[in-house]
Amino acid sequence: MGEVAVRELNESTIMSAAAAAFDKALSGLPGMGSCKELADQYLEENETVEEAIDSLVRWQTGKAGLGGLVTGLGGLPTLPVAIPAGMFNLFYHQMRMVGATAYMCGYNPDRSDKARVICLACLAGDSVHALLREAGVQLGRTLLFNTIKGLSGQVIRDINRAVGMRLITKFGSTGVLNLGKAIPVVGGLVSGGMDAGWTYSVGMGAKQVFLGR
Repeated sequence: MGEVAVRELNESTIMSAAAAAFDKALSGLPGMGSCKELADQYLEENETVEEAIDSLVRWQTGKAGLGGLVTGLGGLPTLPVAIPAGMFNLFYHQMRMVGATAYMCGYNPDRSDKARVICLACLAGDSVHALLREAGVQLGRTLLFNTIKGLSGQVIRDINRAVGMRLITKFGSTGVLNLGKAIPVVGGLVSGGMDAGWTYSVGMGAKQVFLGR
């Protein structure tokens, strides 16, 4: 059953899950503030934007790792449920972090669909810079502001397609990890560590893209 669930993942399914998680992150869930509220909180607690982003990434990385642990603990009987739940949980924490980072750097993904596209691109993690450059997005703080305003529909489609392909590759390359989830506790520890590592990569990528570093 777990293998079937993995095979049914496709580019559209994964991007839809990421977009839905981002919608929830932007508006906020009960007991968890919106991206804007999270950004304001970290800016208030830190002296500089960079320090605020670094602190945010550390905390969200920990939460994502815990989320992977929890969703991986059930073992094989819950695997068909755990995969979509874990995916949404991971995307939610990652996109909440990315959205807050964008706000802290002066972007408003809640009002700009084009800024939202750049946020979703950050799910590519370490490869986000290469992905955006390939799509013709000019990086650097001033350049990015101007480029976002001028993004064409074709460029947006190219970015979304490239992100979807990278996510398919990432989820498709975790066969060993998914097998590990069939072993209670051990599978949770492995998946939690993988989720944390990816989330840190996403956070650092977002920092470099939006802060222009």
